[in-house]
Amino acid sequence: MGTVDPMQTDFFLTSDSLNAINSNMVTMKDGEVEDWHANGCKCGRNGIVVPFYGPDNADIIVMGEYPGISESAKHTPFIGKSGMLLRKMLSSIGIRVTTDCIMCNAVMCFREGSSNPSGIIPSKKMYEYCARMTTRAILLHKRKIILTFGRNAVRMMTGMDVPLYTVVGKIFKSTYADIGVYTQYNPASLSRLDPVVAKRRKEKTWENLKSLRKTLEQKGVQMSGMPSELLGDLSGVQALPVLESKA
Repeated sequence: MGTVDPMQTDFFLTSDSLNAINSNMVTMKDGEVEDWHANGCKCGRNGIVVPFYGPDNADIIVMGEYPGISESAKHTPFIGKSGMLLRKMLSSIGIRVTTDCIMCNAVMCFREGSSNPSGIIPSKKMYEYCARMTTRAILLHKRKIILTFGRNAVRMMTGMDVPLYTVVGKIFKSTYADIGVYTQYNPASLSRLDPVVAKRRKEKTWENLKSLRKTLEQKGVQMSGMPSELLGDLSGVQALPVLESKA
């Protein structure tokens, strides 16, 4: 098979695909999987590609770290336990995943391990391999903001290899394009920590979401849902500035 320029290959599922997604019938064309592996993916033939998912007119890209077994089964991001929590977080500030955002992961392949059927946790090297393909796809469909969840997603889009707690809840300039990158904890970490730490992290996340909602409103980002009443009065909430990425 000849080499295909990934800039000419659309790995996004557009609005035409939403009916299939909602019917649990999502598939990737064989040629798209072949193209992905041929143009930089190092996961090998055992890697199951979980493609970008969302309408082609969305203003927001939502990026997690890597797909799990639930996502690989239906080729759809964020449908496992932590993914559903992320969907609830987005819904609370008025972001509907079926209309307002494109969802993806920094590493787009799921690999089942012989000792861990739930999937191999990607190494730093795997993130480096995937960065070229994932960022090209993002640049091909430039949006108004990227919401990153998890340290590895933050590192891929900003180049910052720092403890996440030092930058969480802020917006930095992407190293790849003139676009803001919002940083937040991986939802999975909100339920796997010591209860006291998890409580503090959840409270901080909730306050961060209020600021994110205010920021998106000021940027004119398209959101079809209404924010949860639990957010309360946002009139005194400040929008987030766009910061330079830390070295």
